[in-house]
Amino acid sequence: NVITMVDKKKPDQPVGPETPDHGDKTTVKFTKTELNGTEVIGAHIQIIDENGKVVNEWMSGKEAHEFVLSDGIYTMHEVAAPKGFEIASDIKFKIENGKVYIENNGKWILAKDNTVNMIDKRIIEKPSGNNGGGNHNGENNNGGQGNYGTSGIVDTSDTTNAGLFGLLAFAALGLMLGLSRRKNVVK
Repeated sequence: NVITMVDKKKPDQPVGPETPDHGDKTTVKFTKTELNGTEVIGAHIQIIDENGKVVNEWMSGKEAHEFVLSDGIYTMHEVAAPKGFEIASDIKFKIENGKVYIENNGKWILAKDNTVNMIDKRIIEKPSGNNGGGNHNGENNNGGQGNYGTSGIVDTSDTTNAGLFGLLAFAALGLMLGLSRRKNVVK
């Protein structure tokens, strides 16, 4: 007994958002933006598969970069940021059954419109000279790294004077305790 199965070939379908599932392949959009949503031009981006192989790379431009990927786990990696921007942290994402999920704190979050957005933070130049604290040698305080992958939340706090503030608070507490003991001795 022989069983023969014949599949009819489907006409080629266009690749795009209207047809996101191509068997085990999915169309994915990649954007590189500032916090305000403006596209960042000139970032060198790579998509790396779970075996460490670069499967696609490009320079970011005015529009999203879009291509088809097979089911699997990938990393969006910024090799070089344009002048005036910090290099963003890598974004780990997976493709499964025509949908894109982004890893966020160990959980997989469904990506809107199968889009992976990497957000770049501008480098803020601090004035030179001593103006009462801060880092004055032109370096940023976080080593050029930050997690800007999916949340868009950027820590803009400057903690360089936290130690000085703590020392002053401790000294004030000591002074108050010293005065209260002196009152007790005088009575």
